[in-house]
Amino acid sequence: MKRLILPLIALAAGWAAAQEAAPRSKFRYIAHVTRAGGGFQTTLLLSNNASTAKTVEVFAYRADGERLDPPARFTVPPNTVVERPLAQIHEDASHLTISGSKRVLVSVRYDPAGGTTSLSPHLHESDLIAGRHKIFPGAAAGEAYWEGAAVLNLTPRANLATVEPNAIFTALRTLEGETLATHSFELYAFSKQLLIFSDLFPALKDLPPKSYYFEIASTAPLGVISLMGNRDTGDFAAAYPTAPAAVEDVIQGEPGPNVTLDYRVADAFLEDDLLSLSVAADYSCRSQGSLFWDGSIKESFPVQVDVLFGFSASFPLCQGLETVQTFAFDTGVIVDAFRQGDGQGPIIVNLIDAEGETIQSFTLAVPAAETR
Repeated sequence: MKRLILPLIALAAGWAAAQEAAPRSKFRYIAHVTRAGGGFQTTLLLSNNASTAKTVEVFAYRADGERLDPPARFTVPPNTVVERPLAQIHEDASHLTISGSKRVLVSVRYDPAGGTTSLSPHLHESDLIAGRHKIFPGAAAGEAYWEGAAVLNLTPRANLATVEPNAIFTALRTLEGETLATHSFELYAFSKQLLIFSDLFPALKDLPPKSYYFEIASTAPLGVISLMGNRDTGDFAAAYPTAPAAVEDVIQGEPGPNVTLDYRVADAFLEDDLLSLSVAADYSCRSQGSLFWDGSIKESFPVQVDVLFGFSASFPLCQGLETVQTFAFDTGVIVDAFRQGDGQGPIIVNLIDAEGETIQSFTLAVPAAETR
């Protein structure tokens, strides 16, 4: 039976507490790209959300961890998305790392060999790592779909002659935590392994849908991508992709009744006036995110404002997968309001949760207003 890969892709977030900061690697990576001749083609997308040109380098690796030189260097014009077929860079690429400006968000799109579809999945760059990952099957799981994962060992590969492989442990468990089956394998530093769970765990065919989950664990830091595909047709009907993050304005107002605050912040940083958030949502694929500011400025030195993130849409077909998505927000509305009140100096921006507790704070520089 021919397996057509990647109608659904979700980043399997680490096994962490609700508001606990996820560990991060010292580099950005994309843990899986499609292989040449596998029925899909990968397109590299570089989105520069800054007002000036920014540069990144993309390094490609084979599945065994060997780096494919030279790296590809891109200078992306301001407020521009550049697309490049990955095959034009390196045909044998299995996974990627990225260095350079964080204002350039790098992602990959997986298209059928015949061309792009409106539901072609995307996978963003990440720097999240964990030694243990849980994958909950989506509502689309069943006889028509296969489930799998791409496992990338993120151990640095400084000396190839002395590096030993790391043991990777996989398990099929009931939702109550009972272990039904296990499988172990070894993975060298910075190499990748693709898994098809039905091949590893034949008992899957006898289990009711959504009654189990998969666990992948190691003493090594791992990047894990959850994969799902249609066994026969390769249709994208089950896909809820996360497209490259567009820059949205901060909304001045309170979240409405249809906005959910059920998530955890996996990563956040402020560069210039752009606040970028990587947000993990439990058990649901969600897409539309907004950042809210109630319009108040706290009198302190420096002054402070509170902002709150919320999701405004969710897709129950993906229920059971914890996904990480990246959003970018222009803080210009806060700066403009501060200037209108003759404010000077920086602004402390507090990212808060639903209870009003501060998750992370940032210092927003306020340049002098232009004069004519």
